[in-house]
Amino acid sequence: MKKTIFIHIPKTGGTSINAAMQDSNWQTEPNFYYRHLKLNDKKSNAGDIFLTKNLEKYRAYNLFMMLRHPVDRCISEYYFIKERKNFMDLLQKKPSSFERYIKNKQTQNGVVNFLRGKRFYPINPAQENDLDLILNAIDDLPIHVGIFEHFGQSLDYFTQLSQIELKQKIEVKRMTFKRPAVQDLSDDLKELILDKNQLDWELYQYCLKKFERIQNQYSAAAFSFEKDKYNHVIPYAAQCCFFEFSVQNKAYLQQNLVFFRDLTFYLLKDLHIQSGLEFTYIWNESYKNAIHHQFPNSSLNRQLQQLPRNEQDPLAQSFEIAAYIDAFLEPNRSKSSTAMNSLQFDANLVAARLTNKSNKKGFFNKLFGRK
Repeated sequence: MKKTIFIHIPKTGGTSINAAMQDSNWQTEPNFYYRHLKLNDKKSNAGDIFLTKNLEKYRAYNLFMMLRHPVDRCISEYYFIKERKNFMDLLQKKPSSFERYIKNKQTQNGVVNFLRGKRFYPINPAQENDLDLILNAIDDLPIHVGIFEHFGQSLDYFTQLSQIELKQKIEVKRMTFKRPAVQDLSDDLKELILDKNQLDWELYQYCLKKFERIQNQYSAAAFSFEKDKYNHVIPYAAQCCFFEFSVQNKAYLQQNLVFFRDLTFYLLKDLHIQSGLEFTYIWNESYKNAIHHQFPNSSLNRQLQQLPRNEQDPLAQSFEIAAYIDAFLEPNRSKSSTAMNSLQFDANLVAARLTNKSNKKGFFNKLFGRK
């Protein structure tokens, strides 16, 4: 039986596939059989597969990858990446909006660049001959290409081909907390995305047509998918300031970085919080407590104290808190308020734990080595 190589193109559901294949709680490190971005330099390790001189070598393997419509993939990429400094620092010019991100030459045709083995956000743009090499390898080896918009059928196709057995219920491992839907974008912006990612668009259309010829052989109901936004809170908080996804005033986050860092690690390492829902709830209430204790006379505190506790969907309240923070810090408002001073972490102000909570484990145990 041939061994399988999975090519994980960023933002195509690959973390969920990789975790399901490896029966792991989170994404595994890239290697020969798992092609993704290397952790140290953010460079793809997939490029050698598409070199003409290597085609004979890779005929001995089952190769599989997933493609996603360029408009949806670009939205997902931007709203995921823009909160991650280690990626955004790779751009020579930081975009101030999604439209500027699309116009930045380093962000364009990211799929073709990845498959050719380039670093994330390369300086040298993709060329037509890069696409030619990719299409040739897809047809010649062949490389079996699933389509994100037909995820269930694509996984059924993959498993039947490779004879790898996956659990029928698969947890969606990454989810962006806040992003617009494709239908929310203007037609002009959609056209701009396709224009600036023409090579990716040609690749997607070519592979979609191939998949459509076989998709009725596979079942969309072969797998079910568990989507719970709170499953992503702990992994996110372990890498980013938790309010990064909701608070627009990044200077405020930077000013209070020590407070947010200490709060995060107290919840994760001292209280051993493993439920994303509970983490979010305690984070919100602890922030409100800190503002109330340190800046009791501020208008921000008065607004926050009017918010009722939300144990059912605390992420919704995170956005409410963020809106109050950003409104309070609007440029036309006075900066003389003491609420602009840095917050000081006090464990005594950390909110009480939930008594009825989800207790999903996995990423936290792996991250901190708990048994």
